[in-house]
Amino acid sequence: MGIFSQPSKSVAVTSLVLLLSELSRQISMIVRTTLQESDKVLSEVSIQYSHPVIYDSYNTCELVLNSKLGSFSVSISRDIC
Repeated sequence: MGIFSQPSKSVAVTSLVLLLSELSRQISMIVRTTLQESDKVLSEVSIQYSHPVIYDSYNTCELVLNSKLGSFSVSISRDIC
């Protein structure tokens, strides 16, 4: 007979299966959370780049609030519209 008797091998295998099951559950939760966070970031970036009042690197709402929209040339103003 080896180091472990049959009952202790069974307990060890059961413990290992339970441990692997718990690790699998935790990994699944981490992956799910990471994917949700990644989707959120991608959504925010997507909205930021497609927002209609963002032009190039200019936030036109902010420019209006700070009375700086008039500093654009006519050609840039036409591009924005």
